[in-house]
Amino acid sequence: MNFSDVDALKDMLALLAPGFIILMVQEAHKVGPRDSLQQRLFSYAVASTAYFAAIAPIVRHAGEVLCVPVLWAQVAEYAVFPAILGVILAVCRSRRWLDRISRLLKLPPIHHIPTAWDWAFPLQRNGVFVIATLENGDRFAGPWSPAAFASSTSGERDLYIPEVWDAKEEGPWERFEPKRAILLCGKDIKTIEFFNAGESNDEETTSGTTP
Repeated sequence: MNFSDVDALKDMLALLAPGFIILMVQEAHKVGPRDSLQQRLFSYAVASTAYFAAIAPIVRHAGEVLCVPVLWAQVAEYAVFPAILGVILAVCRSRRWLDRISRLLKLPPIHHIPTAWDWAFPLQRNGVFVIATLENGDRFAGPWSPAAFASSTSGERDLYIPEVWDAKEEGPWERFEPKRAILLCGKDIKTIEFFNAGESNDEETTSGTTP
């Protein structure tokens, strides 16, 4: 690789850097499966093009007016402002502020979370029971907690329940002893239910919970 190739690579990385930073900040707060590498590279290019067309000239002009040193002006243009813009866009998307504009234009807003699975699990709080019914009719239940996990990979919607309870059709629910966890494969899950058992202490939960 000669010097011209190195310079061309550096220029390409510099052009993609703002879009990379903008979208990476959003990815950190995105719920759901990630795009492929090819899709992300295309998105970086589109985001960088929009940034250099609309935002970068303003940042560059502000640096000249304020007599900011060249190095710091470049840091601001290529890193700081893209990060700030990424945070702003992530907040707008998560709070769905742009939906108001869509409704004013009588356009159906598109939800930023792709599936009901990805939307439902982050809403659950401690005290909520997750009840999974499998294709063969078996039922597994357990309280949702920070140790529980629902996969956001589109290829396999598996579910990990760190504390399994006996979810009886009739009678109180009881925690299995000794304590056990279970990993359920997405292809085996038929339905997921969420049951709010309310706030309870350890003594109450060990005696059972009636749905």
